[in-house]
Amino acid sequence: MPCMGKLLNLVVGLLALLYLGVCANSYAEEPFQFPAPREHLWNRLHEHLYVRIQPNGSRYVHENLEANFTPRANFLIEGDSHRRAMELLDEFLRPEAAHLSDDVSRAILQRDLWAVFAALSEPDLARQAERKQLLQRLAKAMRLIALPTERIEKLPDNFAAVARAQQFPAEFDPREPDKPFLPRDLFAADSSWVLLTNRLRPDASPAPTHDKATSGRSTFLLLLRLPAGRDATLAYLKDVGTKQLGRDELLQFPAGTQVALARRMNLLDETGSVHVSPLIESVQLRVYQELKAPNVFEFTLHRRALFDQPGNSLRAVARDEINPFDIGLLGLVPRNEQDPIENPVADPDRRGFGRFVMKGCLRCHGGPGIYGFQSIFVDHFEQPPLAAGNWKDQLSAAKSRAQKGASVAAVQRFWKAD
Repeated sequence: MPCMGKLLNLVVGLLALLYLGVCANSYAEEPFQFPAPREHLWNRLHEHLYVRIQPNGSRYVHENLEANFTPRANFLIEGDSHRRAMELLDEFLRPEAAHLSDDVSRAILQRDLWAVFAALSEPDLARQAERKQLLQRLAKAMRLIALPTERIEKLPDNFAAVARAQQFPAEFDPREPDKPFLPRDLFAADSSWVLLTNRLRPDASPAPTHDKATSGRSTFLLLLRLPAGRDATLAYLKDVGTKQLGRDELLQFPAGTQVALARRMNLLDETGSVHVSPLIESVQLRVYQELKAPNVFEFTLHRRALFDQPGNSLRAVARDEINPFDIGLLGLVPRNEQDPIENPVADPDRRGFGRFVMKGCLRCHGGPGIYGFQSIFVDHFEQPPLAAGNWKDQLSAAKSRAQKGASVAAVQRFWKAD
C-alpha cells in the first residue's frame, strides 16, 4: 500500500505539472522584453521576476497583470531566486548601470516592479527580513526610473491606438457571440457609453472592491451602454437612483445592455505621488443579450507591442486560456493561497472557482442584469449609488483615492527611507 500511495502522489504531481505546462503555453512562449538586447539588465531583471521555473525544469511564461507568484510563495524570498533577485536589483541601483531612457519602458518597468512589491509586502508572512531586503531595493528602483508628472500625462493612449488599428469589430455580433469586439468610442465624451460614479461614496469609486484589491496601483472605470443609446442610459440611471433597496424592485435594464470595466495604469512620479496614466491595462466587457447569461470578453495589456505595434497592445483573452494565478478574485490570488507552482494540485477546480480566466468575472457578477452590479450593494443598503459621472471629476477622484492605497503607502515608506 505505501508503494501505491507513492504512485498516486507521482500521478498527481505529473497531472499538476501538465496543467501548468498547458497554462504556460496558452499564448505566451517567450517572456516580455524591453526594446534592448536580451542580455540587457532591464530584460534580465524582468525575466527573473516574472518567469518561473517549474519543478520539471520547464519555464512558466504568462504575461500577467500581476506577479506570477502568490504572497505565500518561497519564490524570491529564499534560495537561488532570492540571491539572484538581490544581485540584479543591486546591479540595477549602481551609479554606472545602463538604463533605458524612453518613457514607455520606464512606466512599464515601474508598474511591474510595483506588482512584485505588492505581492511581497504582506507584513505577517514568513521571512520578513528577506522580504524587507527586496522591498527596499524595489522601492529604490521604482524611484530611480520614476517619470515627472508631465511625462506621465503624455504617455501614449494605447486604447486609441488599438481602436485605430481596427483589429477587432467595434460592435457585438449576436450571430458570433464568442467573437471578441472592442467599442472604439468607449472613452469618447459624447459616445453612447456613460461613465459611472458612485454618488454616495466620498471617494466616488464605482468599483471599490477592485480598487482595494490593487491598493492604489490601478484605477478602475465603469461604463454602461443601453441599446437605445446615451439618452436612454442616462434616463435609466436617473430612474434607478430614485429606488429604495430592499423595498422597491430595481428597474431591470433591457436585453442588449453592455457593461465595461476598464483598468488604467497608475504610476508614481519623482516625489512618490500617484498619477493616473493614459495607459489601459485591461478592458472587461459583458453583453446582456440574455440577462441571466451574459457574453463576456476581456482584453489585457500586451507590453512588447507598446514599443513598435501599439495597435496590438491589447490582446483578447482566449476562451480556453488558463492562469493558475487568477483563481477568482479580481485577477489576484488570495493571500492565503499556496503557490500553484511550488505546491501543484491535481484538481485546479478544487474550490469550485474553475480554471478558465474568462469565467472569472461571473463568479462575483453572476446576478441577472442589473443585479450583477456589485456596486449597487457594496456599502449601500438603502439607495442604489451608481449615477452618471464625468471624466474630469472621476479621474480626479481616482487619483485622490489611489494616494490612500495601502500599496502606495508601503512604497512611500521605503521611498523616503533614505
